[in-house]
Amino acid sequence: MKGLVIDEPWISLLLRGEKTWEMRSRHTTMRGRIGLIRKGTGLVVGIADVVDSIGPLDAIAWRAHRARHRIPLELEKDASRWNVAWVLESVRALRQPVPYEHPSGAVVWVALSDDVVARMDVAHGTSQRSTVAPPTDPQAASLKKRPTPADTPTEGIDRLRMVPVARDGSRFIPALRRAGGFTIGRKGEEVVVRDYLDALAELRRMDAPRWRRPNAQGNWGIVTGVRWEASGCSEQDKK
Repeated sequence: MKGLVIDEPWISLLLRGEKTWEMRSRHTTMRGRIGLIRKGTGLVVGIADVVDSIGPLDAIAWRAHRARHRIPLELEKDASRWNVAWVLESVRALRQPVPYEHPSGAVVWVALSDDVVARMDVAHGTSQRSTVAPPTDPQAASLKKRPTPADTPTEGIDRLRMVPVARDGSRFIPALRRAGGFTIGRKGEEVVVRDYLDALAELRRMDAPRWRRPNAQGNWGIVTGVRWEASGCSEQDKK
């Protein structure tokens, strides 16, 4: 079993059920049961299941789901660094913290010995499940549990992604891909980007996001985004 090193105040918020997202700078492929280590103590203090890795989130999504990660707004400038959510479920605080041998240097994950895991199992058997408070923001409340994905958390990203919306209500969605990819940019300066997430990232960098999409008559033209919204991609959008 692996143990995840988490600093205060985030580890205590997790154990109290006051957050379910551990924000990091990159994705993790780890899934399943892990130990929760309080940084600097040499102690495993809880267990949890890693069920998803979502992101990268832009500043709007990062702010919208603050109830899940609990990073205060005054640290919003760090959103570009802590923009990937490691989603934890079934968080439990061990009744008795279990010491382990910490490797030298700064690490994120620690390989826990069989002896440590056995003592965690004993402590887990008498521990209490953390009560996870329901999310208070409407967008987070609308999220449903997702099946554990493979290495790329496509479904989680689809549900949380902020996408540009044009004045006529049309969105930049995966279905706009043509043979070579997605056409974005100002007229006369268009570029074709093969990957949807890459195209979305480029749109975020523009002063005003512009992309090509078909109108009601089926003619493809460029539209300009006037706002950003959570995608909530439907199955029809993905086709």
